Amino acid sequence: MSSAVIEPVRRSVGVDCDVEQAWEVFTAGIFTWWPTAIHSIGGEDVHDVVFEGQVGGEVYEVQADGSRCHWADVVVWEPPHRFVDVQVRGPYRLWHHTHEVQATGDGRSLMRDTVRYDVGFGALGELARRLIVRRDLEAIFDYRAEAVDRPSKISPTPGRSPSESAR
Repeated sequence: MSSAVIEPVRRSVGVDCDVEQAWEVFTAGIFTWWPTAIHSIGGEDVHDVVFEGQVGGEVYEVQADGSRCHWADVVVWEPPHRFVDVQVRGPYRLWHHTHEVQATGDGRSLMRDTVRYDVGFGALGELARRLIVRRDLEAIFDYRAEAVDRPSKISPTPGRSPSESAR
């Protein structure tokens, strides 16, 4: 039985900073722009989102009680230009998210995302993907674009770089 090819979600967002700072914002600073209240395991109880910057590192949320909820594993780490996270266990049959940061030549940087995903569960999963999942993924990217458009609201987590998170 063959499954339908699902078109990846492709989005990009420009930021007013160099590649190195953009890298920090999109990795160590994930908690400053991720919509935890609407898209996380713990909802409003999320205290932090941690990005362990290394191959084999994790991306996870920290609940108010200190417990951790795993999101993804880092499988490619090429600072400050590219990283890839995949979901090994969780709600998706396939989750492969490539992040690429590049300079645009005008003192700005561009973050490009490509998300290949499949929710599984046959026809029911396809219905969920069409009605809910793709819309939710687009909403996350919309939220991020709005958050990074407000420079005062976006910065790396003070005192913690992705490499420090992994230690």
